Amino acid sequence: MRPQSTRLACERDRFASLPSPLVKVVMVLFAITQAGNLYAQDDSVALRDSNNQDLLRAEADAFDAAARRVNPSVVQVETFFASVADSQQGQRGAGIVASRPVTGTVVGDDGLIVSSLHAFRRTPTSILVVLPDGERVPAELLARDFSREIVLLRVDRSLPTVRAAAANSVAVGQWAIALGKTFSAENASRSVGIVSALGRAYGKAVQTDAKVSPINYGGPLVNIDGEVIGILSALLPGEFLQSGNTELYDSGIGFAVHLDDILQRIPTLIGGKDIHSGLLGIVPKVQDDLAGPVIVGGATPGSPAGKAGMLAGDRILFANGKPIEILAHLKHALGVLDAEQEIELTLRRLGKEMQVTARLTKEIPVYRKRELGLYLSPAKKPLQASRVVRSVLPGSPADSAGFVAGDELLSIDGQSFAKLADIRLALSVAELDESIEVELRRDSKTQTISLTPREWEPSVFEHLPASAFPTDDDSTLRVKHETIRLANFPNAVEAIVPTTIPKSAPIGLVVAFGQPGEIDIETLQSTWGDFCSSQGWAVAVIMPAKKTAWSREEVELASRAVTTLEELYPLDPTRIVFAGTGIGGQLALAAASESKRAAGVLTFGTQIKRFGVRSANRPDSTLDFLFVGEPERLTVLAERLNKLGYAAATLPFGEMPTNSWNVAPNEQIHAWLEGLGRL
Repeated sequence: MRPQSTRLACERDRFASLPSPLVKVVMVLFAITQAGNLYAQDDSVALRDSNNQDLLRAEADAFDAAARRVNPSVVQVETFFASVADSQQGQRGAGIVASRPVTGTVVGDDGLIVSSLHAFRRTPTSILVVLPDGERVPAELLARDFSREIVLLRVDRSLPTVRAAAANSVAVGQWAIALGKTFSAENASRSVGIVSALGRAYGKAVQTDAKVSPINYGGPLVNIDGEVIGILSALLPGEFLQSGNTELYDSGIGFAVHLDDILQRIPTLIGGKDIHSGLLGIVPKVQDDLAGPVIVGGATPGSPAGKAGMLAGDRILFANGKPIEILAHLKHALGVLDAEQEIELTLRRLGKEMQVTARLTKEIPVYRKRELGLYLSPAKKPLQASRVVRSVLPGSPADSAGFVAGDELLSIDGQSFAKLADIRLALSVAELDESIEVELRRDSKTQTISLTPREWEPSVFEHLPASAFPTDDDSTLRVKHETIRLANFPNAVEAIVPTTIPKSAPIGLVVAFGQPGEIDIETLQSTWGDFCSSQGWAVAVIMPAKKTAWSREEVELASRAVTTLEELYPLDPTRIVFAGTGIGGQLALAAASESKRAAGVLTFGTQIKRFGVRSANRPDSTLDFLFVGEPERLTVLAERLNKLGYAAATLPFGEMPTNSWNVAPNEQIHAWLEGLGRL
C-alpha cells in the first residue's frame, strides 16, 4: 500500500484542472474525508491489536485449562539405587543414591502409573511416588516395555486417571502440550507445540515439536481439551531389527507412545511380564530405507528368519498382508510387533511365490563370523568377485577339504556371484553345522567340493600368503610417500602407498593415529614397505594438530582419511583398519566405534582401561580387534569382546617406545592384517 501522503499529493494533481474556487471546495472535502479514513484505520488497527490480545489470552487460558485438567493425574517419581561400589561388593543398605526425579502418568484408578524406562534400566532399590499434594507413597515396579521405552508402576492408592484422546482424533497440526514434573510435584512444567507427524518410530508414536527431553519423559502429551494423546518417551526414530542407543531429544522433535496402544498392553505388564521388540533376523541386501525391492541378503543363523527357512535372494512381497516395496515398509511392519508374535511373509523365490511364518524373538543369537580359510587373488576391478585361490590357511576347512592355490571358484550351493561382497554375505549367514557345496575349476576340469564353515579364527599370526602382486624387480622402491590434506583440518597425514600394483586393484588401508611427535617416514617405509607392496596395502599416519596432545574432536579424522584416500585409490572394505600407538590407540578404538568404515582395530602399546561397543556383532557389521602390548588387561578386554561375538585377539609384547613401528612384532601384525580379507 502506498503511503498516505503520496496518495494526497496524487489527488491534488488530479484536481488541478478544475476551476479555482471549486478546487478549494473539493480539496477541503477531500481532506476531511481522508482524515476520517485515517481515524478509521487507526481504530481498525487498535481493534485488530485488541482482538489479537484477546485471542492470545484465550489461547493461553485454553493451554492452562488443559494442563490443569490433567495435573492431578501427573506425578513425580523418585528412584533410589544402591551405589555401584556397594552393588559390586554385594552390600545392602549402605550407599543408597537418589537419581533425579522423573514423571509418571496415572492410567488406572487402582494406582497404575506409566513412566519412562529412561530411569528404570537398572532395578531401583526403592521407588517413591510424590503426589500433587506433596505426599510420598511407595511404588512397585510391575514390568518394563522395552519396545515402547515405558514402565508400569503401581501404588496402593486410588488416584484420578487421565482421559485418553481417541486415536482417530489425533491429526497433524493440532495443538500438543508436553507436561513433566521433574522439578515440581505440585505443578507440571509445560511445553507447547503441535503434532508434527503420525506413525513415527515405525508406527509406535506420534511426533511433536514441543520440547521433549528427560525432564518430561513419562509425562503426558495432551491436546487442547486436556485429553492424553500419548506418553512422552525416549524412543528411537527406528532401527532395523536391533535397536541402538541414541535418543533424539533437544533436536526439535520428540515422541509420544499412543496411550491407546499402552492401555492395550497393560494386561501383559500387570502380570509382571516384560515386553520386548520383535526381531526377525534378516540381513537385507541393500541397507537403504528407501531402496526396493527388498531382497534378503541372508538370514542370521538361529534367528526367526533362519528357522522359517528364508534364504539369500528371497524377495519380500508382503508382510502381514501389507505390500513391501521398500525397506522402510518392512520396518513399519516389524516396528509394531513384539517378541513372541508372528509375522507372515510372502516371498518370491526363483520366480515362484511362497508364504513363511516367523515367530519373532527378543534377541538374535550372538553372531560370530564364518570362514572357509581361502585367500583369493586380487580382483581386476573394485567390487568385482575374485575367483582364483591364492593361498589356503593351514588347518582351515578349505585346507581339510583339499583346496589348493590356483583353484577357480565357480559357484557356492549352485549360486554364482558377480561381486565379492555377495560371496561374503552368503558365507556370513551359513550354518556352522551344515556343509556347503563349492563348484570349482582345477586344471581345466570342473569338480565339486563339500566343506563346512567354521567360526572365524581371530589369532592368525603365522600365515602370510604368497605375494598378491609378485615382481622380479627388487632394485626400486615399490612404495611412495605422499602427504594427504584433509579438508578443514590442519593435521598432517603422511602416507606410504604401493606403486607397482595395478591402479584398478583394491588395496587395504591402515589409518593410524601416531603418538604426539614427529613421524619417521624412512622407518615406516623400511618396516612396512615390503608388506604394502607385496600384499597391496597403504598406511596413512595422522599426526595431532598440537604436537603435544590429541583432542577428542580429532577422532573423526580416521573416517575423513578413508574418504579422502578412496578418491585417489580403490579400497578393499574388508581390509580397512583403524590403528594407533600409545594414546593414539584410544582414538582408533573411538573412531571404529563411531564409524562403519573400519573392518578392524589395531592398537600398539595402548593402555585401555575401559572400552565398550554399542551393540553385539552382526553379519552386516563385523569388527576384528588386535591388541598388541602387555597381556594382563588386554586379555580381559579381548574375552569380553569375544563374548559379544567379535573376533578379538591379543599379541603379547613388552613396553614399546613412542612411535614404535620399527620394534613392533610386524610379521605377526602383517599376517593378521592380510587375514582380514580371507574368505
